Amino acid sequence: MVNNDCKIAVLLNAYKRTAYLETQLDALDRQTVKPAGVYVWQNAGEVIPERLKSRFVLAECSENLGVWARLAFALNLDADYIAMFDDDTIPGPRWLENCLATLEKT
Repeated sequence: MVNNDCKIAVLLNAYKRTAYLETQLDALDRQTVKPAGVYVWQNAGEVIPERLKSRFVLAECSENLGVWARLAFALNLDADYIAMFDDDTIPGPRWLENCLATLEKT
């Protein structure tokens, strides 16, 4: 049984494939363990549709600081665990549950 008291936040990366962002957000809404928060690091790149911005906390960077800059942003999140997904990863409905269950086994 997964400890539902653990807070797991999700950090998404928005750079070149923002076309998948809505699909990612919908997949997060269907998680059996709900994320404590959803955060998006936008490292310049493509525009995020305004209609999606109410579904997450957005950190926008006006310059491409590279893939590692999102790790610095992650240090600011209030959670026990942080799940990071690239902009082309769509998690299945039990992804976060499985992550927490695996952590509990260690």
